[in-house]
Amino acid sequence: MQNSRNKRVLVIGADSTLAQDFLERNTCEATHITTTSRRTQSHAVSTETHHNNTNRHVYFDLTQPEIPNALRAKEFDVAIVFAGMTNIAACEQHQALASEINHYSVVRLMQSLQVRHWILLSTNLVFSGTTPNIQCTAPYAPFNHYGLTKANMEQAALSLNKSLVIVRLTKVLMPRFTFLQNVITKLAAGQSCEVFNDMTMAPIWINEVSDVLYGLVHARRNSQGIIQLSANEDITYYHAANYCAERLQLPTGLLAGVPKSVSSPGFNSLANDNPDFELDYTAAPALMTLNKFIATINQVDK
Repeated sequence: MQNSRNKRVLVIGADSTLAQDFLERNTCEATHITTTSRRTQSHAVSTETHHNNTNRHVYFDLTQPEIPNALRAKEFDVAIVFAGMTNIAACEQHQALASEINHYSVVRLMQSLQVRHWILLSTNLVFSGTTPNIQCTAPYAPFNHYGLTKANMEQAALSLNKSLVIVRLTKVLMPRFTFLQNVITKLAAGQSCEVFNDMTMAPIWINEVSDVLYGLVHARRNSQGIIQLSANEDITYYHAANYCAERLQLPTGLLAGVPKSVSSPGFNSLANDNPDFELDYTAAPALMTLNKFIATINQVDK
């Protein structure tokens, strides 16, 4: 059996924020990592400072029909796909492109590369959002085209009879999360700020997601099936903004709750029903995740 700390890992889409956070967590591992991104070689994601010198970077765009020989010729113990088209508005506007990137290209990779185990990222938007804490076995009911591309990818990947695990994520918060950062900046400047009071999220912290992915990559026994990572509750964007403002002693009176102008799920939370997986993860209240975001603000201010 391949030693859990000496694996050949392929990271597809290494320039994403989540991928970079994941790579940071492999600094001490004797892991042979190959990364890919859409950037040219001159702007390639550098992992050389974090890992041993056996690592390499390969330019690869999911929209290109041919997979580079540098990837085809190698064998990998684990491949994790971070690359994808995640902007919801862009997916609606360019539906064919979104389907190509999020669905067909992933299937093409799985059929073409020599990979023992796959880790694929998905979303709560494979469901309609009419029910909170939805079970992983619930029927697909994509909320939008982005959710549809991920639902189609999941079903196609599972039908290939490959060794794989699908990790469904809700909203991933990170330092300088754009929505909350903009709210804080406006309030700190004494400006009023409108926030949706009927749009929800079930936030999870980026480091916790990376830790789960790290555990899946380095597990001695490859996990199979679907994992869901989510807060244990939904919270409105207005509640989140108001909570952060209070904790940071900013003027909450400048916040105004307004109805959403676009269609969005009523609920985003997923049931963390992962009994078959040995995960170091427990669904936490949404406010605990917000506290981690607030802590990064306080660190910057010090």
